[in-house]
Amino acid sequence: MVIPYVTVGVGLCEFASVVLCSSIIDRLGRRVLLWGGFGMMAFTLALLVLTLSLQDQSPWISYSSIALIFLFITFYGSGPSGAIFSVMVEIFHPDARPSALAVAGSFSWVGLFITGIGFPFVVETLGHYCFLIFFGVLIGMGLFTYLFVPETKGRSILDITEDLNRIPLWKRHITCSGKQLSP
Repeated sequence: MVIPYVTVGVGLCEFASVVLCSSIIDRLGRRVLLWGGFGMMAFTLALLVLTLSLQDQSPWISYSSIALIFLFITFYGSGPSGAIFSVMVEIFHPDARPSALAVAGSFSWVGLFITGIGFPFVVETLGHYCFLIFFGVLIGMGLFTYLFVPETKGRSILDITEDLNRIPLWKRHITCSGKQLSP
């Protein structure tokens, strides 16, 4: 009986998040939407684990769990989901862009497949604590984005490449032409 309302709620959250992302992406920048979105999604999952742990205490807590899922979807759609493709388009040289987007899309679908296949087994083993795995992944992604992903809004591929070359984690052979050179 509640499922149609949840379906409508998810659709409304997805629509609202797309509208929100498209209206703030150029003001806040891609990088802020990425790391901020990952952080807010992680915070929402932590609260979700808490509410799922306490759902036997009061009947209204299950409704707060649904609200947190809606909030998670909104943070995902207005942050990482909307900003990641802008970053990918802006970070790769036009010659390498089609291949890079194909590889990134393939990894995304493989990751979704593995998550979809493995999630029931993880839930069976960990119960509602399974979301703590995703919490850790989101914290890691947020930190990685904050530390290593440059802002791409309004910048040329040369500027972005220079920023990437300043990161000590990478070897000094990234060029804007897509060709690899030794230092």
